Amino acid sequence: GVAVVARSADDAVRAVTGAHHRREDSEMTAHDFIRAMDRAGWAIPDAARELGVSVRTVYNWRTGRTPIPHAVVRLLGFLAPDREVPE
Repeated sequence: GVAVVARSADDAVRAVTGAHHRREDSEMTAHDFIRAMDRAGWAIPDAARELGVSVRTVYNWRTGRTPIPHAVVRLLGFLAPDREVPE
C-alpha cells in the first residue's frame, strides 16, 4: 500500500474517506469537544498532535472561539468514540 502523510485533520479524513471538508459550522460544541478530549485522555498538546493542528487551534475549539470543522468531528468519532458522529 501507499502511505499517506496527513498534514491536518481534514487531510486525514480526506485520505481515509475521500470526503472533502465541509465549510459549514460543525454540530460539535466546545463542551462536546472537551468531553471527546477527556475520553481520549488528551491534554491540549496531545489533541493538537493527534489532530494535526496547532495548540492555539485546539484552544480556540475548546473555548468556542472558532467552530470545529466537520472533518475533525468525524475524525474524533474514530479516535474518541462514544459520541454519535453527524453526517
